[in-house]
Amino acid sequence: MEGKNFEKPIDEEGVINELKKKRDSLYHLPGKKLEVHSKIVDISDKLESKYPNARKTYLFHIMLYSGIDRAKCVDFDFPGEDSVVKRLEALVKEYQAEDK
Repeated sequence: MEGKNFEKPIDEEGVINELKKKRDSLYHLPGKKLEVHSKIVDISDKLESKYPNARKTYLFHIMLYSGIDRAKCVDFDFPGEDSVVKRLEALVKEYQAEDK
């Protein structure tokens, strides 16, 4: 099977746990809770306007502390730069840059 590219399956549980850690670390920044919340709501609003079925994407719910069951979501994350993982990583980097 030379020349075939197969994608490794996503470790959803690992991704979810890492995303929750990042999200929680943002919300626990001293004096930044409301600011972080506002930025996360802004991200979710932008995703909802771009993707009519955003609420059927599991990591969208994880980002917002929603307790939805994974089975009720059709998708795991958004593609490319719209990925919840990438957006929260960018937010973490933004706050890390402020600390320097």
